[in-house]
Amino acid sequence: MIEFVETPNISPGFDPEWETNGYADKAVGIIAKWSEDLKLEGCTVKVLKEPKRTHMLLVVVEATKGVADPKNILFYGHCDKQPPCTEQWRKGLNPYKPVVEGTRLYGRGASDDGYSIYAILGAIKACQKNGLPHDRCVVVIEACEESGSVDLGYYLESIKDILKTPSLMVIMDSGNGDYERMWLTTSLRGNISKDRLPNS
Repeated sequence: MIEFVETPNISPGFDPEWETNGYADKAVGIIAKWSEDLKLEGCTVKVLKEPKRTHMLLVVVEATKGVADPKNILFYGHCDKQPPCTEQWRKGLNPYKPVVEGTRLYGRGASDDGYSIYAILGAIKACQKNGLPHDRCVVVIEACEESGSVDLGYYLESIKDILKTPSLMVIMDSGNGDYERMWLTTSLRGNISKDRLPNS
């Protein structure tokens, strides 16, 4: 996670050099390697990248052997970051120099939304380590959410045979009212972009 925070992979809508500066490649590579190094049973990790499109990390963890009629759980997160707004960071903190204070990690992307892959696969690893069965888990981490998810639909369509029909979707990107408890969002806002509307 430290190396991920240090990487200034600003979302494409805010970084005109995103295709050539290598930051998106590096950030996706970091989380892909971490996902592979976790060595989850029944796990495959794949980076999807096509010319002129942003990256998507696809991780599939098959259901625990012996689970009768396993469900299909879809997890979503993103790894692109918003611009850092450097004037708002307090003394001693910097967007791309991670600082750990107590149990908190400070740095751009540590919460929105770099934590998502670590939390998702970490939870699956905990299940496997403790002998707790789990259903089939499909994880998609896109690299364009802060710019309107312009490539998300394309990639989801291209992997629909892998996605299958989800029994449950867990979106790892929402707000918290405070840091004292877990929060659950039960509805999400939509996203409309003029250049994606028919006849626009």
